[in-house]
Amino acid sequence: SAVELERTFYHSGGEAQYLTASGIIGGADGRLVTGWLDGILVVSDISDGSLIRRIDTSELGEPTELIIALAISPDGQQIVSSSYSSTIRAWHMSDGSQDVDFISDDADSSMVSSLVFSPDGQYVFATYYGSIARMFRADDGSLVRTIPTGGDVANGESVGVLAVDPIEDTYIYTEEQTNEIRIHRIPDGALVRRVNDA
Repeated sequence: SAVELERTFYHSGGEAQYLTASGIIGGADGRLVTGWLDGILVVSDISDGSLIRRIDTSELGEPTELIIALAISPDGQQIVSSSYSSTIRAWHMSDGSQDVDFISDDADSSMVSSLVFSPDGQYVFATYYGSIARMFRADDGSLVRTIPTGGDVANGESVGVLAVDPIEDTYIYTEEQTNEIRIHRIPDGALVRRVNDA
Protein backbone atom coordinates (compact mmCIF):
# COMPACT_ATOMS: atom_id res chain seq x y z
CA SER A 1 0.00 0.00 0.00
CA ALA A 2 1.06 3.58 -0.60
CA VAL A 3 2.72 5.56 2.15
CA GLU A 4 0.81 8.74 2.95
CA LEU A 5 2.38 11.97 4.16
CA GLU A 6 1.18 12.63 7.70
CA ARG A 7 2.61 16.10 8.33
CA THR A 8 5.26 18.54 7.15
CA PHE A 9 7.75 20.49 9.28
CA TYR A 10 9.06 23.89 8.20
CA HIS A 11 11.97 26.20 8.87
CA SER A 12 9.50 29.01 9.69
CA GLY A 13 11.87 31.70 8.50
CA GLY A 14 11.59 34.14 5.62
CA GLU A 15 13.70 32.58 2.87
CA ALA A 16 13.94 28.97 1.71
CA GLN A 17 16.65 27.09 3.60
CA TYR A 18 18.40 23.75 3.44
CA LEU A 19 17.99 21.20 6.24
CA THR A 20 21.43 20.09 7.47
CA ALA A 21 20.80 18.06 10.65
CA SER A 22 17.94 16.70 12.74
CA GLY A 23 17.17 14.91 16.00
CA ILE A 24 14.04 13.56 17.63
CA ILE A 25 12.84 12.80 21.16
CA GLY A 26 9.67 10.78 21.65
CA GLY A 27 7.21 10.38 24.50
CA ALA A 28 4.20 12.44 25.48
CA ASP A 29 6.04 15.70 24.77
CA GLY A 30 7.68 14.55 21.54
CA ARG A 31 9.93 17.10 19.85
CA LEU A 32 11.67 17.30 16.50
CA VAL A 33 14.75 19.52 16.38
CA THR A 34 16.11 20.49 12.98
CA GLY A 35 19.31 22.35 12.11
CA TRP A 36 19.51 24.58 9.04
CA LEU A 37 21.99 26.14 6.64
CA ASP A 38 21.47 29.59 8.19
CA GLY A 39 22.47 28.44 11.69
CA ILE A 40 18.91 28.20 13.02
CA LEU A 41 17.72 25.38 15.26
CA VAL A 42 13.97 24.81 14.97
CA VAL A 43 12.07 22.95 17.71
CA SER A 44 8.71 21.54 16.57
CA ASP A 45 5.91 19.50 18.14
CA ILE A 46 5.91 16.02 16.62
CA SER A 47 2.17 15.54 17.08
CA ASP A 48 1.03 18.39 14.86
CA GLY A 49 4.18 19.94 13.35
CA SER A 50 3.63 23.27 15.09
CA LEU A 51 6.59 25.54 15.82
CA ILE A 52 7.67 25.66 19.48
CA ARG A 53 10.73 27.89 19.12
CA ARG A 54 13.58 28.94 16.89
CA ILE A 55 17.11 29.19 18.30
CA ASP A 56 19.36 31.58 16.39
CA THR A 57 22.90 30.36 17.01
CA SER A 58 24.31 33.53 15.40
CA GLU A 59 22.96 35.72 18.21
CA LEU A 60 26.13 35.03 20.22
CA GLY A 61 27.96 37.63 18.13
CA GLU A 62 29.65 35.19 15.78
CA PRO A 63 29.18 34.86 12.00
CA THR A 64 26.18 32.75 11.03
CA GLU A 65 27.28 29.19 10.29
CA LEU A 66 25.33 26.16 9.18
CA ILE A 67 24.44 23.47 11.69
CA ILE A 68 26.57 20.39 10.95
CA ALA A 69 25.28 17.95 13.58
CA LEU A 70 22.95 17.89 16.56
CA ALA A 71 21.78 15.56 19.32
CA ILE A 72 19.06 15.63 21.97
CA SER A 73 19.61 14.40 25.53
CA PRO A 74 17.64 11.30 26.59
CA ASP A 75 15.52 13.39 28.99
CA GLY A 76 14.74 15.88 26.22
CA GLN A 77 16.07 18.84 28.21
CA GLN A 78 19.26 19.62 26.28
CA ILE A 79 20.17 20.13 22.63
CA VAL A 80 23.79 19.88 21.51
CA SER A 81 24.80 21.30 18.13
CA SER A 82 27.97 21.90 16.14
CA SER A 83 28.76 24.39 13.42
CA TYR A 84 31.17 24.67 10.50
CA SER A 85 33.79 26.19 12.81
CA SER A 86 33.84 22.96 14.92
CA THR A 87 32.25 24.81 17.85
CA ILE A 88 30.00 22.54 19.98
CA ARG A 89 27.34 24.18 22.14
CA ALA A 90 24.47 23.01 24.33
CA TRP A 91 21.07 24.72 24.51
CA HIS A 92 18.15 24.44 26.93
CA MET A 93 15.17 22.82 25.23
CA SER A 94 12.78 24.69 27.55
CA ASP A 95 13.61 28.23 26.44
CA GLY A 96 16.36 28.03 23.80
CA SER A 97 18.98 29.71 25.97
CA GLN A 98 22.61 28.66 25.71
CA ASP A 99 23.78 26.15 28.29
CA VAL A 100 27.50 25.34 27.96
CA ASP A 101 30.34 25.27 25.41
CA PHE A 102 32.26 22.05 24.88
CA ILE A 103 35.97 22.77 25.16
CA SER A 104 38.80 20.56 23.89
CA ASP A 105 42.37 20.67 25.16
CA ASP A 106 44.27 20.74 21.87
CA ALA A 107 44.54 22.76 18.68
CA ASP A 108 42.73 20.30 16.41
CA SER A 109 39.76 22.18 14.95
CA SER A 110 38.47 19.67 12.42
CA MET A 111 34.79 19.93 11.67
CA VAL A 112 32.45 17.73 13.74
CA SER A 113 30.87 14.89 11.75
CA SER A 114 28.44 13.53 14.36
CA LEU A 115 27.18 13.97 17.93
CA VAL A 116 25.48 11.50 20.26
CA PHE A 117 24.52 11.37 23.94
CA SER A 118 25.23 8.42 26.21
CA PRO A 119 21.98 6.69 27.28
CA ASP A 120 22.22 8.16 30.79
CA GLY A 121 22.71 11.68 29.39
CA GLN A 122 25.96 12.20 31.29
CA TYR A 123 28.26 12.30 28.26
CA VAL A 124 28.35 13.62 24.71
CA PHE A 125 30.44 11.89 22.06
CA ALA A 126 31.71 13.86 19.07
CA THR A 127 33.46 12.51 15.99
CA TYR A 128 35.42 14.69 13.58
CA TYR A 129 36.38 14.84 9.92
CA GLY A 130 39.89 13.65 10.62
CA SER A 131 41.77 11.66 13.18
CA ILE A 132 39.89 11.97 16.47
CA ALA A 133 36.76 11.37 18.47
CA ARG A 134 36.08 13.08 21.80
CA MET A 135 34.04 12.39 24.91
CA PHE A 136 32.67 15.36 26.92
CA ARG A 137 30.72 15.76 30.14
CA ALA A 138 27.22 16.98 29.24
CA ASP A 139 26.73 19.07 32.40
CA ASP A 140 29.73 21.39 32.06
CA GLY A 141 31.18 20.71 28.59
CA SER A 142 34.55 19.57 29.93
CA LEU A 143 36.62 17.13 27.91
CA VAL A 144 36.86 13.63 29.36
CA ARG A 145 39.17 12.15 26.73
CA THR A 146 40.35 12.39 23.14
CA ILE A 147 40.47 9.16 21.14
CA PRO A 148 42.87 8.92 18.15
CA THR A 149 41.18 6.93 15.39
CA GLY A 150 43.68 6.86 12.55
CA GLY A 151 41.58 8.88 10.09
CA ASP A 152 43.36 10.82 7.34
CA VAL A 153 42.51 14.54 7.43
CA ALA A 154 44.22 15.19 4.08
CA ASN A 155 41.92 12.68 2.37
CA GLY A 156 38.82 14.10 4.05
CA GLU A 157 38.14 10.91 5.99
CA SER A 158 35.82 10.97 8.95
CA VAL A 159 34.72 8.85 11.86
CA GLY A 160 31.13 8.51 12.93
CA VAL A 161 29.51 7.35 16.16
CA LEU A 162 27.01 4.63 15.34
CA ALA A 163 25.67 3.81 18.78
CA VAL A 164 26.18 3.79 22.52
CA ASP A 165 25.45 0.44 24.21
CA PRO A 166 24.08 0.89 27.77
CA ILE A 167 24.28 -2.84 28.51
CA GLU A 168 27.94 -3.26 27.63
CA ASP A 169 28.78 0.34 28.62
CA THR A 170 30.52 0.89 25.29
CA TYR A 171 30.40 3.24 22.33
CA ILE A 172 30.82 2.23 18.69
CA TYR A 173 32.15 4.17 15.71
CA THR A 174 33.30 3.57 12.15
CA GLU A 175 36.78 4.33 10.84
CA GLU A 176 36.95 4.96 7.09
CA GLN A 177 40.67 4.41 6.52
CA THR A 178 40.63 0.81 7.72
CA ASN A 179 36.94 0.02 7.08
CA GLU A 180 36.62 -0.98 10.70
CA ILE A 181 33.95 -0.74 13.33
CA ARG A 182 35.59 -0.07 16.69
CA ILE A 183 34.10 -0.64 20.12
CA HIS A 184 35.44 1.17 23.20
CA ARG A 185 34.53 1.06 26.88
CA ILE A 186 32.95 4.30 28.13
CA PRO A 187 34.60 4.39 31.61
CA ASP A 188 38.23 4.31 30.42
CA GLY A 189 38.11 4.55 26.62
CA ALA A 190 39.87 1.21 26.19
CA LEU A 191 39.43 -0.54 22.84
CA VAL A 192 37.33 -3.67 23.34
CA ARG A 193 37.42 -5.04 19.79
CA ARG A 194 37.56 -4.24 16.11
CA VAL A 195 35.25 -5.56 13.41
CA ASN A 196 36.74 -5.39 9.92
CA ASP A 197 34.22 -4.73 7.16
CA ALA A 198 36.61 -5.54 4.32
